[in-house]
Formats: sequence, C-alpha cells, structure tokens
Amino acid sequence: MYYLVFDADGYFEAVTYSAEERPGVPGVEALGDLDCASPYARAYRWDGERLVPDEDRLAEIEARERRERNAAKIEGLKSKLSETDYAVIKIAEGAATREEYAAVIAQRQAWRDEINRLEKAEAAEG
Repeated sequence: MYYLVFDADGYFEAVTYSAEERPGVPGVEALGDLDCASPYARAYRWDGERLVPDEDRLAEIEARERRERNAAKIEGLKSKLSETDYAVIKIAEGAATREEYAAVIAQRQAWRDEINRLEKAEAAEG
C-alpha cells in the first residue's frame, strides 16, 4: 500500500510504501493526476479528505522555476559569448576583419540582446 506523507505544515512531501518508514495518509487515489515528482506537488495541502492546491505556494514555485530557467539560459548564452571571444580578439588585434566575422558578431549581439531581455524581465519580477 502507498502512503502520502506531509510536512509539518500539511503540504505534500512524498509517497512511501510503508507507514512504518514514514507515517502518512493511506492511498494514492487522493493524488489524482498530481505528478509527485513535480516541484508543483509541494504546493498541495491535505485538508483531511483530499489534496487541495495552495495558489500562493503554486505562484511562488512557478516564479522560482522561471527564475531558475532564466538563470540557466543566461549562463548558457554567456558561455556562448565566451566561446566566440576569439573573433573579437582577432579583430581587435588586426588579425581579422569585421567582415570576416560578420555572422559571429551578429550572433553575439543577438545573444547579448537575449541576456538583457531575460535580466530585465527578472528585475521587473522582483
């Protein structure tokens, strides 16, 4: 039998196979379509009969997930900029021309624009 386990505040924490391992509420039927592995599952609270969503906690989790995704995107874009630094260095040293690396320069600008957009969205959020 499966048991639903809740934290001290009554929010869903885990599913366990043994009540001896961690006491919980019997039955996975109460989960419905809830994906236990999803971070959003931690926003559901047991009301004594069923799991109910906490809208404020869902919003917090969603905002955190969005910040983490944006941070990962920004990091990836900055990495791409670093990987193409050679082009601007060659141009600065006179070993190449802007025309030779026009496509790289344009792509770098697009990456910087995306970084700026993501950072601006993050700052506006909070």
